[in-house]
Amino acid sequence: TIGFMLVHNGIDFLAKLRRGKHLHATGGEVPRMNLNFRIAHWMVMVSFITLVITGFALKFPEAGWVKLFLAFDPTSAFRGLVHRIAAVIITIATVYHLVHLAVVKHDRVIILELLPRWQDAKDILNMFRFNLGLTKVRPTFRMFGYAEKMEYWAFMWGTVVMALSGF
Repeated sequence: TIGFMLVHNGIDFLAKLRRGKHLHATGGEVPRMNLNFRIAHWMVMVSFITLVITGFALKFPEAGWVKLFLAFDPTSAFRGLVHRIAAVIITIATVYHLVHLAVVKHDRVIILELLPRWQDAKDILNMFRFNLGLTKVRPTFRMFGYAEKMEYWAFMWGTVVMALSGF
């Protein structure tokens, strides 16, 4: 998964550098997240970054950059506490997101739009063709493109795996 995304994003990045302009500039704004989605999103972003930093610092205490933390927290007790608090926050954010989708019928369309479709496989191939300059026609997507769907579902299963292994 990570290898595919590195190749995909690398080709996409190089294609954007080659084109020299942003193709999505329509001049208008398309709001895609209401307040409930934004609350969950911010909780996830802050807690995930905190989990990464504190988790790697706890797992690899001999790393050079961790020594900076050791000056303030020689026993790692505070980092462990912060890590556990961030774990609870990311779990709450995920449950909040799921409850929100269960309760707010109007927003359930998001889950339906995030479900993988056969067209997503075609879009991946067409996007590679476009980014490699094999076609001039950029593929268009529904509400969410294949990359957003992959990131969403990777986050969901990744959160479950992290939560279960953390407990």
